[in-house]
Amino acid sequence: MIRCKNIRLSTILCICMTMCISISLYAQKVNESVLVTLQDSSIIAGQVIAIDDSTITLNSEAIKELKISRDDIISIRKQKQQSIQATQEWYESPIYSINYLTESAIPLSAGEMYYQNILLYGQKVGIGLSDHFSINAGLELYSPLHQNEWPGLLIAPKYSFTNQESDFHFGIGGNLLVLPNGSRRELAGTLYGLTTLGDKETNLTIGIGTAFYQGDLADLPVMQLSGQARVARRIGLILDSISLFDGNNVDHVASFFIRYTHPKFIFDLGSVFEVGFDYGIPMVNFAMKIQE
Repeated sequence: MIRCKNIRLSTILCICMTMCISISLYAQKVNESVLVTLQDSSIIAGQVIAIDDSTITLNSEAIKELKISRDDIISIRKQKQQSIQATQEWYESPIYSINYLTESAIPLSAGEMYYQNILLYGQKVGIGLSDHFSINAGLELYSPLHQNEWPGLLIAPKYSFTNQESDFHFGIGGNLLVLPNGSRRELAGTLYGLTTLGDKETNLTIGIGTAFYQGDLADLPVMQLSGQARVARRIGLILDSISLFDGNNVDHVASFFIRYTHPKFIFDLGSVFEVGFDYGIPMVNFAMKIQE
C-alpha cells in the first residue's frame, strides 16, 4: 500500500506537473450557431445561413451576410446560441487542455505545442504527435537549485478521441515521475482514464485511475473532478480537485483559479487547498502556445 506522508516541495511540484489547433471541420448545418477560427487566429461568431464547397456564409452581429472562404478557416465549432458574443470577436483559448493540477480529455491537434511554467520551478512542454496522441515532458528545478539534488522528471503520454456530435471527449494515459531522494531516484506515477463533456471554453472532466510508487500499486483509486468556464472574453474560472484514497485515509486537494486568457497565452492566479488545512497555498501558472 502506498503511504503519502511528508511530501517535500519538489514532490508536490512533480505531482502538480503530473496531474496537470483545433478540431477538424465538421458537417455544418444551416441555422447552426458556430465559432469560426481563421488563419490569423481571430474567431468570428455567427449563425450559418449558407454553405457551399468554397465558402461559408454567416449572419454575424457586425455583418449580416459575411462570406468566409474555406481556405481561410482553421476550424469551426458548434456553439450554444447564448454563448455567442454579439459585440466583439471571441478568440479561442490558446491553452485548453490544461486545468491546473490536471488535464482534460480534449486532445491537442497534430503539431500543436505549448510550454507551461508552474511557480517558476515547474517546467513542462506538451506536443500533439497526432490529432489523438500527445505527450508531455517536464522537470522541476527546486531540487537542483535548493537541495543539491537531481531534478524531478516527468513523461506523460495521453491518447484522446472526440465524439463531436455530443461534445464528449475520452482519454487514457499515464504519468511517469522520476523523483529525487538524496543519491537515489524513485519512480512514481499514475495510470488513468478521463471523460470530458463540453468544448474548449466550458467543460467538465471526470477521471479515475491508479497510482504507483516504486513498483507498488495503490489499493484504492485516484479520482479527478475538474472544470473550466470562460465567463468573459479574457477571463475564465478553473475548479480542480484530486482525491487519493489510501486505506482509511483520503488525501483531497482542491484548487480554484481565475484565468486570464490572451490569444497566445494564459495566466492563472489562485489557491490550492488540502483537506485538514485552514488556509490555501497561493499558486500561479503560466502557459503559452509555441506552435499551432
